[in-house]
Amino acid sequence: VAEDGMLSNTRLFCKAAPDGMAVDVEGRLWTTHGKTVSVFAPDGSKVGHVDFPQAPANCTFGGPDYKTLFVTARTGVYKVRVNAQGLHFVAPD
Repeated sequence: VAEDGMLSNTRLFCKAAPDGMAVDVEGRLWTTHGKTVSVFAPDGSKVGHVDFPQAPANCTFGGPDYKTLFVTARTGVYKVRVNAQGLHFVAPD
């Protein structure tokens, strides 16, 4: 991103039409679409997915170790333990 806000060196990261997104500490992107949360590596290649009974709307990592993926759906909230640790922000004191 240039100082004037213009973008350069653009590239297609992945083919997806996500609704919600989260990032883990390894830089993987977790996206919600269809009835799935898809996982994309930093190079844009799809490395996995987690299916749900309802279409997920959004996702985030939580729990004491940030290894629980929380997913909101149309009429429910799901949680699933994953091997990845979610990226999280700690506010300064």
